[in-house]
Amino acid sequence: MRVVIKQLGLDIQVKYQDEGYRLEQGSVLIDVDVWEQGIRSAPPVAPETLHQHHALLDLYRGDYLGDHRYIWAESERERLSMMWFVHAKQVVDCHMQLGQYTEAMLLLQQLQELYPYVEDIYFGMMKIHVMHGNLGEVKRQYERLTFTLQQELGVGPSEALHTWYEQHFNGIRSQLRTGEEPPIFCSIDCSRR
Repeated sequence: MRVVIKQLGLDIQVKYQDEGYRLEQGSVLIDVDVWEQGIRSAPPVAPETLHQHHALLDLYRGDYLGDHRYIWAESERERLSMMWFVHAKQVVDCHMQLGQYTEAMLLLQQLQELYPYVEDIYFGMMKIHVMHGNLGEVKRQYERLTFTLQQELGVGPSEALHTWYEQHFNGIRSQLRTGEEPPIFCSIDCSRR
């Protein structure tokens, strides 16, 4: 390893200490460190900083050492993944508050691919679909969540989501049959749309 580091001219030292090896990175920048520092030093998510936060989300390239599945890296992998998840949800919430539902939906779809067992992601997608009167997609998301949770975890959606779905989905369907204008259901401040 030392030979390869020397051939590449990297400012890295391999040190033997306490019956193990340690890398001292010197002036070499590590992408994970740069990304984490960017998240920690970024201004709060707000309409005027969305571009910066999207750039930070785009820097995340997936699970830490995800190709290798080292057991010793699992806690760091989980910590970084949760950091990205929380940041992405803040960006989604900002888009929702601004009425930028396409941008919110694109990020929710990305979140759903990475975190298929998180009910809140499906719920956010269902709320957007309800706002646009797309009942087929509301039903599809609910059924997808129900199937995923049942198949993988042996549970169903929370009682709160089930109740919301039953009240809103059935209520909107009956209103559409009678010609009434369905209300918009949104649990966040949508007044800035």
